[in-house]
Amino acid sequence: MKYLQKNPLEIPLVFRLKEIKHRALIIVGVFDWNTGLSISKIIHRDLKNSCLVLFENSAHFPDLEDTNKFIKVLKGFLEA
Repeated sequence: MKYLQKNPLEIPLVFRLKEIKHRALIIVGVFDWNTGLSISKIIHRDLKNSCLVLFENSAHFPDLEDTNKFIKVLKGFLEA
């Protein structure tokens, strides 16, 4: 974070999301107050080839809070 503060990108990533063509999996816990659902929805909207998966019983760590679902979702994404 210190590096990014001292060396900001010319164009922040949020303004370059539409240029990214790769498949992306966006995982967010609905109780995540750190990055949050609203930011995840913006990223999903602008990443045209993305999939947004909500974890209804998780906050910031869906991999720890709902491990079985996390593994199933990740495996499904990687196998597609």
